[in-house]
Amino acid sequence: MGLLGPDKHSAYKKGLKKMDKGDFSGANQEFERSITFDPEFASAWCDRGVAQQNLGNEEESMRCYEKSIELDPDFIRAWHNKSALLYKMEDFKGALECMDRILDMKLKDVDRVNILNNKAMILSRTGSYTEALEYYNKALDIDPSNGVVLENKMELEEKLTK
Repeated sequence: MGLLGPDKHSAYKKGLKKMDKGDFSGANQEFERSITFDPEFASAWCDRGVAQQNLGNEEESMRCYEKSIELDPDFIRAWHNKSALLYKMEDFKGALECMDRILDMKLKDVDRVNILNNKAMILSRTGSYTEALEYYNKALDIDPSNGVVLENKMELEEKLTK
């Protein structure tokens, strides 16, 4: 609570706690309250998208991610969540566009490796195996001992040798 009573941050924190407990409906309500206090609170929009997605409301979830991105065009988590939802909806072109947008941002090496790996996985799913291998290799250039990337690359290489 703020000095004058409930505020966007207290509602947002309550939403995060409810989401951690799996109470997505309750979390959604708290994120909505937070947005009522501040309609330009990008994190609340993004996490409301997560709650909506967990409630099975993909269309509303996408709207929340897009609103979050509109408010903060460099909000990596919102772009990543949007990409994951597009992937789930089998919009691989859209998911790849989100990955490319993230890769244009300033990222920590660990985050860049994760995004390169995700992009490679999407490319592999679309049958672009050579390009997927290139992205796995880019990730391994940054972190040669990353077990997840090594495992994904090995699985793809085994698939290609069959």
